[in-house]
Amino acid sequence: MYPATITANELESLIQEKCCISTVRPFQISCSLNLIKGEDLFLVVAPGMGKTVVMSAPLLVAQRNGENGIAIVVVPSKILTEQQARAFNACGIRALAINEDTQRDAFYRQRNLVKELSSGTDVRAAVVTPWMVKNERLQDILSSGPARAQLRWLFVDEVHLANKKDPSVWLEAYTALIHLRARLPSRVIWGAFTGTATSLEARDIALSLGFRPGHYVMARYTVDRANVKYIPRFLEHPVSGATFLDLSFLVPFSATSPGDIPSTLVFCDTIELGYRVINFLDSLLPVHMPNRSRLIMPCNALMDLVDRDKFKAGMDSGSIRIGVVTDTCTYGFNIQATRVVTFCTSSVPAYSKLMQQWGRVSRDGSPGVVYAFVPSWVRDVPFFEVKSKQQKEDQARREKLPKVIVEWFNATEMRCPRQVHLAFNDQPFVRPHPCCSLHDPEPERDLNGAMVLRWKEHLEKLAGGAVKERLPRTDGTHCRLEPHMKASVSRVLDHWRIRRWATLCSDDADEPANAFISDELLTRLGDKLHICTTYERFSRVVGSWDHLNEHGRDLFAYVTEILSGFDEIFLARDAVVDAGESEELAELHSKATSSSQVSQQAGKDTDAMQLVKAERTSVSASNISSVAPRDNDHLVLPNYPQVLPPHTDADSGPSLQVATTSSKKLPRVLLRVAKREGDSSSSTGFTEVEDDGGMHCPSNVKKRRKGEKRATVSKASSKENKSPDD
Repeated sequence: MYPATITANELESLIQEKCCISTVRPFQISCSLNLIKGEDLFLVVAPGMGKTVVMSAPLLVAQRNGENGIAIVVVPSKILTEQQARAFNACGIRALAINEDTQRDAFYRQRNLVKELSSGTDVRAAVVTPWMVKNERLQDILSSGPARAQLRWLFVDEVHLANKKDPSVWLEAYTALIHLRARLPSRVIWGAFTGTATSLEARDIALSLGFRPGHYVMARYTVDRANVKYIPRFLEHPVSGATFLDLSFLVPFSATSPGDIPSTLVFCDTIELGYRVINFLDSLLPVHMPNRSRLIMPCNALMDLVDRDKFKAGMDSGSIRIGVVTDTCTYGFNIQATRVVTFCTSSVPAYSKLMQQWGRVSRDGSPGVVYAFVPSWVRDVPFFEVKSKQQKEDQARREKLPKVIVEWFNATEMRCPRQVHLAFNDQPFVRPHPCCSLHDPEPERDLNGAMVLRWKEHLEKLAGGAVKERLPRTDGTHCRLEPHMKASVSRVLDHWRIRRWATLCSDDADEPANAFISDELLTRLGDKLHICTTYERFSRVVGSWDHLNEHGRDLFAYVTEILSGFDEIFLARDAVVDAGESEELAELHSKATSSSQVSQQAGKDTDAMQLVKAERTSVSASNISSVAPRDNDHLVLPNYPQVLPPHTDADSGPSLQVATTSSKKLPRVLLRVAKREGDSSSSTGFTEVEDDGGMHCPSNVKKRRKGEKRATVSKASSKENKSPDD
């Protein structure tokens, strides 16, 4: 430990002068003094609060005192090495960014960056990525050579990436730092900085990097930024195409000049997604807007240093209004933006990465807003509502997410996103104003919702009509209905429409039932019935129905029972098919056994499976048709009841006829539906049908049985082919 060579007031004045800032935060003064005294420091503070100032302070003081020395600053990305080097140079400290790109450029210019760093008698810094720590040339400073004697500081930024206990954030390259403490002189002053580490994580990371308990300063400050409002949202519109209505509010519908668009950073999962978002947002800009082609620009790892510098300058100057970026800008990217949007369309990144991305907003302390979009499967669903196969898969995906992410995006007014965030970091909750979309939903909720609606209507008008929304795919719970089944469903749904309309309209009303729900919508529902495993999916199929809010739940319950009945029919058909396949399997097994015996006697290796395949292909179409024949385009199962077209009765209207071909009973769900169709007093209220999760879908059943059959025949053939010596 060294005595402080500067007072707090003198240090504040020096930082204001050299770093060109008007206000120095108290933690910056106290932590800088720790480093100036020669104490190791582990600093945890919210992103964007000014950790670079703390790194610069001891170098500025040494420079003021006429001393010399080298500082090694480790940062996680190449773009951050360049930015930090510029920050040091702006303060008057000679700094070099050393990464793969800068070394290659220096080689072509016949420069040696490490040699330039080693030479000199001034205070200087090398900003490197963790991959460069093992670089042979850098070893002249770290392990040997005359420059090693001048090494005085080693700072590690975003040190939470060295946490091996959290695979979601651990950056393997940071492993090179673990053994660095033993290689460096004991006089080297260490500093570790992060904005995303809990108390326990901070202690574990410090221990792994060689910070000795009791011999370093653990400085932990609030990770909350009271000037930021958090707005979690679930994706409501398709994201697989070229339209992203969830983001349309970023461009005001009435915008006429670039200044009407707030400065925004949009973080995308991939570069490809980022360019699709750019094309969509660019299409929303008026054609007469000045500098239209440069208002929305990308920044990603494919861009060189010159283009990234132009992007940053454009964001800082305001000539670029929306920047669409990737992980390249996650850590330490210091630009001006009043809105940050994290647009996660498929997976959800680590919480620490989300915190870093949210930390890019309003770094100057002005009010800022964070919009965090995640897929709809992140939405928490009560366990008793999880029934379909897709819901079960979504639940399994949610269970794999960290608890803090699920709680943050499913926050309530009693436990809002900011409260979840502070509790995760073991810090007390102090509610600012505005806080989040739960406590302060306006003005964003109404303004953004109205903007999205206006853009949707505008795009539909440009397309010459309603934009066809892509429906969800089947989740495997129910099988796609065959044409004759869809015809029967259409008649049953029409009967439901007539009876429901009769209870709604007056006696003297002349309007037909299709005024209640159109024929086109009923046909659409019958065609997509198999995907209606949840009410959300059902509402997307019949989304244009005017009476969805009043009668949608009743129709969905009715549809659910119809589907359950068809599920039992499919299972019954598979049972009949399986009985026929069992006899075929026994015959094929017998032939395979005889064939293997003949092969052994002749001394040849005959493949019994070839015979099995040949026999299997010889099964005639008549055998298949006899399993499930059809009559008048209606399903007829052997020894099973037949569903016939409804007849019209003058008193009771259409009803469902059942022609029993044997003593077996009709599946209980279809029987309930049939009885209700004949009972005019039963128009609402249906029993909940338990979902089998798609386990008995015929496609799944057939695949499973084919695999079992092949395995049985293969096992029998291999057993017969064994010689007595085996």
